[in-house]
Amino acid sequence: MTPDEIRDLRQRTDMDQSAFGRLLRVGSTLVSFWENGHRTPTELQQVHLHKVRLSVERWEQEQARKRIWKEMALAALAGGLLGLTYFLDKDELPPGTSPPTD
Repeated sequence: MTPDEIRDLRQRTDMDQSAFGRLLRVGSTLVSFWENGHRTPTELQQVHLHKVRLSVERWEQEQARKRIWKEMALAALAGGLLGLTYFLDKDELPPGTSPPTD
């Protein structure tokens, strides 16, 4: 990973360098060195960074799916309410419904 990719990954986790370092079991100074291009992660550290990236990508995809489902549900609800309002304004009942009984 490039220094910019490491910084971007850390920022996507919403962690400071210290917390990100603890996640990877390295010090915050080493994270800073990686992000500034002064040091390169070892192969094992690259593997750990890759695993974190995959986890972040899965989490972001899940959040996007949840957002889409929420928007679809709200749109369906809004559409249903708009349709009901239309029929109520016309003093008609939607097809397939019966008047309420007292």
